[in-house]
Amino acid sequence: MLNIYQHENTDSQPFTAKGAKSYYFEVDNPATVEIYVGGALTVTINHTDEGKFTAYKGNLTNPTDAEVSIYFKGDYPYQYTGIALWGVTFASDDDVWEYVSEQRYDMRTLVSDFHRLKDIVYQGGFNETRYEKTANYYKEGDSIIVLGGFNRGKWIVFYYAYPQQITKDTANDTELSLDPEVAVLLPLYMASQLFKEDDIGMATQWRNEFEVARATLMPSDSSGTVEFSFDGGW
Repeated sequence: MLNIYQHENTDSQPFTAKGAKSYYFEVDNPATVEIYVGGALTVTINHTDEGKFTAYKGNLTNPTDAEVSIYFKGDYPYQYTGIALWGVTFASDDDVWEYVSEQRYDMRTLVSDFHRLKDIVYQGGFNETRYEKTANYYKEGDSIIVLGGFNRGKWIVFYYAYPQQITKDTANDTELSLDPEVAVLLPLYMASQLFKEDDIGMATQWRNEFEVARATLMPSDSSGTVEFSFDGGW
């Protein structure tokens, strides 16, 4: 059901499953979708957007485990994909599993200080992959991580974080999130800037001391982490 189906002149045969309790599908152009439970029309979706796939999902009332059928109808060409009839009820319509071949996560929406990706560690369970760096993912643009839609488990994402932003509104007693080795160099840099107008020789001396000390710094792990899991149910 991950194929992309094309409607042209004739409506397709219905997609059916006995005892289904929830549904998911995507459609890309104007179409009408009808869902029947035990032969009774229960859900009607009139999709009007054009040019992109839109996902629909929700729970169904089916206490007798009757047969559920999804009909796709329309007068003009459209496509549909990701059709799933799940045999479980979810806490809400939003919680219904997506039926997709890839899962996308935008790191900039998950964390506010994301700069760039470092590593990803995958945990699949005690009897499977316990803790292993993985390259089994793709990237879209600078911040979107694409994982396989059929992989269940937990991913821990290590990333390089943007430094703390200091503005005119930052309180004077704000504690900066700097390593001690870096914090002790700030007075040298600040002195070099303050002496620029009054004593260029002193400014140069302070700047040289700052640059020498900065060059001796050992690279540190200035990364952040975020983790998420996916249980696709199949």
